[in-house]
Amino acid sequence: MVATHTDGFVQVPNSTNRGNLAGGRAYPLLSVPKIAIRRIRPQLPPGVTPGLQIVMVAGRTVPARVSFDLQSNAAGGHYSWAREIADRCQADVWIMEVQGHGASSRPGPMSDPCNILKVDQQSAFGQVLCEPPSWTGNCGSSDSEWQELDAVVDHVRSETLRDDPSWASRFTGRVVLIGYSAGANVVGPYAMQHPEKVWGLLLLAPIFPPDGPSDRPGPPADPVVAPDPTCTEKFYGAPMGVLTNQPKGAFWPTLGPNASCPEPPRNEAVIDDIWNAMMQDEPGSGLVPGHQIYRWPTRYWWGWNQSLVSADPRLGKEPVGGALVTDVGIPVLIIAGLRDGTIRAKKDLTDGRGAFSVDSLYEAIAGRGKAMMYDIECGSHLIMWQEPYRHKLHDLSIEWLTGFANYVGPARLAPTPSNPGASNPAFRPVSLPHGGSGRYFVPRNGGRPREWNGHVLVDSRPRRDPIIVRPNG
Repeated sequence: MVATHTDGFVQVPNSTNRGNLAGGRAYPLLSVPKIAIRRIRPQLPPGVTPGLQIVMVAGRTVPARVSFDLQSNAAGGHYSWAREIADRCQADVWIMEVQGHGASSRPGPMSDPCNILKVDQQSAFGQVLCEPPSWTGNCGSSDSEWQELDAVVDHVRSETLRDDPSWASRFTGRVVLIGYSAGANVVGPYAMQHPEKVWGLLLLAPIFPPDGPSDRPGPPADPVVAPDPTCTEKFYGAPMGVLTNQPKGAFWPTLGPNASCPEPPRNEAVIDDIWNAMMQDEPGSGLVPGHQIYRWPTRYWWGWNQSLVSADPRLGKEPVGGALVTDVGIPVLIIAGLRDGTIRAKKDLTDGRGAFSVDSLYEAIAGRGKAMMYDIECGSHLIMWQEPYRHKLHDLSIEWLTGFANYVGPARLAPTPSNPGASNPAFRPVSLPHGGSGRYFVPRNGGRPREWNGHVLVDSRPRRDPIIVRPNG
């Protein structure tokens, strides 16, 4: 790969993250937190600016740079999904870290070990070191993270227009958002709120609570607290959780192989590289003497549920941003592993609002025409590091993104007296695989994706061996 990167920050004045203003044990207060960004650029001739601009947002516990831009030579390398996209799509890829992750600002409560979730204290240290938490809120929420994403998207648009003033007319002036896992809670609602800034939405292993909250649980001036944190202490109840690599790979739980999926979901060859990358941007690794930990902020999300997504007129809408710059339809691609029990949960994992269901998300969008889903056989929740399925993730996502990268706008030529309605004769609309619609089973053996309904292959011929989904098997 020849893509290169630069790192920087985007400031967020008047942050709505109440953890920045927390009182208590002399926390450092943050009035203008910094959001870490990494810009990955393909190798292009001088003066040429990529038209496709992509912003990636990661999940709940692992920093975005590690999720999307892992540098490792294990098992043949090529672990950086972001660099694969940049090189093969000739796109600019921007990776952002929400507050509390990676090189971004850490809210003050994350400096107190008493603010670690009790269940994580027990698993990481073998005992509860201290309680209760000195701060009762969460260190992130929907409103603060939508604000952070908006600041990054505006920065991306501004930087791209500075490099190429014609970008808005050539490529609609919008970005494609990629959200992984709980990152869907950030990019999905943001796309619904800002269709004028979003061109497409790619969701990998998206968290989706069909019965999740629609609105903020309290006044904006108050810290965001889960409605009943005591019953879901694994997710809420304190400002942060921690990951550890003791024993090796503890941060990556695995199901192990079975008859239909002989490859283990966990890639042992890359464990140390992942952990070392997480530690590079962990200023609090010495927070608890004698223990190397990665801190992650607890966050409470809303605005991402069945009723809101079903009612939104733009997600999955036709046309796909090809004919008119003013078109605000947002095509959606979902990629999910069939062994991912997190997004196909059989029980409630959070706050009493029901199990996560990626099937419900697809069904809520599919009726509008430009929603597409790939179910990868044997893929796990950490498919971006999983052998050999990470390569399927790269190929399928890049095929879809190439439709945006190849777009040529219709209004690129200036009118002339003889042709006042001049348009670009090279106009090329967005063209997506399978027409951008439908649900497809991706076999582990390398065969072509086949249309299916999420449980059984769609085939005109009778099948003696229909494929049935058993996501936790």
